[in-house]
Amino acid sequence: MKARNMTPCLVAMALVGVLSTDALAVIRVTIRPVTRQVASASDTAATLPTAQTQFVPGENFVAELWAQTTEVNGLSSVTVDLTFINTVVAAQTITPAALFNASGLSTGTINNPGGLVDDLGGSHAAASPPCSDQVGLSNWARVAIVDMQALANGTSVIQSADTASAILGTAICNEFGNVVPADIDFGQVTVTVADCFDNIDCDDALFCNGPETCVSNVCQAGTPPTLSDGVVCTDDTCDEVNNIVVNTPNDANCDNGLFCDGTETCDATLDCQAGTPPTLTDGVVCTDDTCDEVNNVVVNTPNDANCDNGLFCDGSETCDATLDCQAGTPPTLTDGVVCTDDTCDEVNNVVVNTPNDANCDNGLFCDGSETCDATLDCQAGSPPTLTDGVVCTDDTCDEVNDVVVNTPTDANCDNGLFCDGAETCDAMLDCQSGTPPTLTDGIVCTDDTCDEVNDVVLNTSNDANCDNGLFCDGAETCDATLDCQSGTPPTLSDGVVCTDDTCDEVNNIIVNTANDANCDNGLFCDGSETCDVTLDCQTGTPPTLTDGVACTDDTCDEVNDVVVNTPNDANCDNGLFCDGSETCDATLDCQIGAPVCTASCEHCDEVGATCDLCILDLDFNGVMGTGDFALFASCFGGCYLSTDPCAGSNFDGDGGVCVGTGDFSGFVGCFGQICADCGNCAGPTLLAGRGQVGATDDVAVTIKLVTLAAASADDVLPALPPSETFFRLNQRFFVEVWATRTDISTRDGLAAVFVDLMFDVDALKVDDVIVGRSMPTFAGGIVEADLGLVSQLGGCAKLSSPDLGADGMWVRVATLAVRGSAGGPLTLSAGPGDEVHGVSIVNELGDLDSYRVDFPEIVVDISRRPVVRKVPRRIGDDIGR
Repeated sequence: MKARNMTPCLVAMALVGVLSTDALAVIRVTIRPVTRQVASASDTAATLPTAQTQFVPGENFVAELWAQTTEVNGLSSVTVDLTFINTVVAAQTITPAALFNASGLSTGTINNPGGLVDDLGGSHAAASPPCSDQVGLSNWARVAIVDMQALANGTSVIQSADTASAILGTAICNEFGNVVPADIDFGQVTVTVADCFDNIDCDDALFCNGPETCVSNVCQAGTPPTLSDGVVCTDDTCDEVNNIVVNTPNDANCDNGLFCDGTETCDATLDCQAGTPPTLTDGVVCTDDTCDEVNNVVVNTPNDANCDNGLFCDGSETCDATLDCQAGTPPTLTDGVVCTDDTCDEVNNVVVNTPNDANCDNGLFCDGSETCDATLDCQAGSPPTLTDGVVCTDDTCDEVNDVVVNTPTDANCDNGLFCDGAETCDAMLDCQSGTPPTLTDGIVCTDDTCDEVNDVVLNTSNDANCDNGLFCDGAETCDATLDCQSGTPPTLSDGVVCTDDTCDEVNNIIVNTANDANCDNGLFCDGSETCDVTLDCQTGTPPTLTDGVACTDDTCDEVNDVVVNTPNDANCDNGLFCDGSETCDATLDCQIGAPVCTASCEHCDEVGATCDLCILDLDFNGVMGTGDFALFASCFGGCYLSTDPCAGSNFDGDGGVCVGTGDFSGFVGCFGQICADCGNCAGPTLLAGRGQVGATDDVAVTIKLVTLAAASADDVLPALPPSETFFRLNQRFFVEVWATRTDISTRDGLAAVFVDLMFDVDALKVDDVIVGRSMPTFAGGIVEADLGLVSQLGGCAKLSSPDLGADGMWVRVATLAVRGSAGGPLTLSAGPGDEVHGVSIVNELGDLDSYRVDFPEIVVDISRRPVVRKVPRRIGDDIGR
């Protein structure tokens, strides 16, 4: 057992106040380590932060220790060990969490050689009364932060573990003593340290040596781009500045150093192009005209070939340098061989001595045809082939008639067998099989065979020859005289009344099939009776009456055999006057009623069950002005009972409980009007978009999201700044919401913009919300991190800016400072607010319908870590340093 300093825990016990010796077996404490590149912003969280588990050697990160309990009084102290593999990671410093740092009692000793942070934790200062703040109950409480460093490639399990101490450990407020180890859920997290995890980790940003890759967590050099364009004469280089391969034509690469063929050039597509040679001809047809490269002169040399008339048989013509072409002498034809025919072949330009067999023929057929050999003269012939390829014929030569004779002989085919008949010889088909003796005896079911030993035909009875393949009519038999005889069918009944008993011819079995119809008692409401193959008829299960619609009355109609679900409006009545009579729809369930007060300037009084006029004239002076605004402002942000004076400031019909931004968006459009003209400024039905005065379908508003590394300087722009969509993990960047009115029906701008911004709760953290300076009035933006939502983001414009966002000008609604907390693509999307407010147009009071507002989304890419460029060192890099 390890020796420990017991002072921190004893002081913690004093902080607890009331002490108890009750058994703690039912108390559950959960401890979890979380590894991250940057420490969390808060010491409490509804859910644990997302852990980062991949690091490169030399990278710093933190291991946070979080605790949670099921004990209603919360945690008073937490003291545990943290273990790790010391060759992969190491602990550097310990930062106590604010919640567990009472009176400097935080503990923790770093022991890197042992892979241990010992006694990590501290005590929680008691509230008054003790433990009334319930630390670690439902929410997670951060105990401590350990700064760590990734050392070398490998995998390490970072494990929270029992302190192995009799006294110290995890203490519960008002529950004296330690939670036993069996009641503590110690957690762990596995981190991997490697040179790289993605190809981007290896990128050295150089184009000319190719894209580097990450293979098995090790950076691999890239393959440089191919420089050659297939054109030999271009100079091929890599341009690192512009990230391109350059192929420049160079005439010098084509120069062959010869005078006589002219000057060569380089074409970027066709490669080297030949030059233009000098003129060579001297006017004499039969001379060869050439260029002397050594002496740089033209040479005209007589060439007999230039005089050739294409005729071999009149001899070879010659070239005279002065007289030009001269006639030749014909060649000699005879070769001295008697049997050859001697001629001159003008086509092939040769003397031809053709062997002629006719010059050697002796007139005899059977000794073959004599031939002429071009060297040896006449040669004896080869006798004709006698065989015709047919084995059974007798083959001879007939000298009288000059033919080969092939005579068929049956004896050449006899195989000595009785059962296959007498064989014969066919002059073309060779030996032919004989005709076997007749085997059949007229009885179908007998097997008929020939006995070669005894030279007789046998007829043997065989039951299999009678089998018709049917199981259900029994097994057939063979009678040597009467032929096939029928079988006896199998028994079908199984003794169970409700089964249908049949014979299955496909599977050769008796089938006893349960048939529910045999058990039906004819009643619908007690369910369908069923047949059990063992127990016979069984009672049925009554049909389900409910249809899932709460407002219908559900019954069973035995007469018509149906379940009846009858809509009943009484089941939907909410007892309120102003929202009309609710009805029951058989499919959609309860439906809201039509508002009672629908005339211009009407407002519904739920208490008095009456319709009042001019609800915006709060001071009853006939004008919507500063007096009304003062009364409205005093109620803004408050919630009330129906009898409160502030009930009159609730214009947007949001349930009659709060005065907020939706009410102001209605108020601002009517400011300065007299009561007689307040038809455009009436109550909740108009502001909810169900009766807008003057609203037309050409009213259109576009909302856009812009993501930037630094926020824009201006709140009004003629064109949006271009988005940056690539950010590093935990890098602070900004999401800006911009709006414009895109129709040109009037110059009226935006009175108010309130939208919701949705994001992946596990991938984005919101640091701050900054409302645009052009819409500062009643500005809002509620961060609901656990839902991945910033709701009611935006504000109302000043009354002095009626054309804000008109004529295509963009107005910035709000800016969010955020951080990406998880790698990969992240989608941000905007949508209409969840209350009656939304987007309002000056003089177009109320929210625009959603089909006239263009809500956007945008995708940003979050890199999991900063780019670490690793360039392998080459031999000799250190020489001379």
